[in-house]
Amino acid sequence: MRSIRDVVDRAKARRLTLDDLSGGTFTLNNTGPLGTTVSSPIVPPGQAAILSSESIRKRLVVTDDDAIAIRQMMNIVIGFDHRVVDGSTAARFLAAVRDWLQTVGTSVPVY
Repeated sequence: MRSIRDVVDRAKARRLTLDDLSGGTFTLNNTGPLGTTVSSPIVPPGQAAILSSESIRKRLVVTDDDAIAIRQMMNIVIGFDHRVVDGSTAARFLAAVRDWLQTVGTSVPVY
């Protein structure tokens, strides 16, 4: 826990080194605070995949009972290396992340 706290504190202070950023297999990228709605994340060399979350915006949606409503929506995008991850596995993972985000509730801050 202490080593995780150390990395988090150094990341917030913008004092990470290249060694801190190497050795990963999956990258999480949050471009949403910058206002993006659609991005095309590129998998970093040596990693299997990257998940990018976009900005949360109000959108018109059609509900299950065919009503039109305004909902807060966010795009999430996954980029992956087909040599490492099968497309159907990546799609199922993305669907699981989406389902979790839709049911997490307001007690857990998303960003």
